[in-house]
Amino acid sequence: MAQEATQAIEKALQLDSQNPRGRGLAACLLADKGLCERAGAEARAALDRDSSDPWVRWAVLLVSQKCNMDVVPPVIRFISPQEGDTIDTRTELVLSVTDNSGLPCRVVVNRVVGVQGNRVRRLKEIARLKGEVTILPRDLDWSARGEQTIEVIATDQSRNTATARLKVQAGRR
Repeated sequence: MAQEATQAIEKALQLDSQNPRGRGLAACLLADKGLCERAGAEARAALDRDSSDPWVRWAVLLVSQKCNMDVVPPVIRFISPQEGDTIDTRTELVLSVTDNSGLPCRVVVNRVVGVQGNRVRRLKEIARLKGEVTILPRDLDWSARGEQTIEVIATDQSRNTATARLKVQAGRR
């Protein structure tokens, strides 16, 4: 019976593997059958597709609790500057990173460059961040003019990853 249930879940995933709610449902069913490793993978895939959907977040929390595993990525919040702000060479970047585990995260701050945003320049790496951090202008290199994109990647101790981007205008304030 368990094998039949697993096969039914597999078939459903093959039919609509792009649907985050379907993946979330599959994750819940897999967790209910005790197939926690696969449930975690499906929960992460659902979050990757749509982390803002409350149903997907509920499914992920259910898998986390049922399987006693962390599949929830950290939360990144830009405090200053804000999206679209004009910055100059004196502007600091203030952000916070929190994780549901309460443990510190590894954080990488990049500047995305190139017409297509296809090149990344690492600006700062923080091995253990819990809460808020201020990154000084000397570490940011705001010397280029025009639109700048800052990318922050946070990885928690369970290897869940979140990425956030901030676009600002570099020039005179």
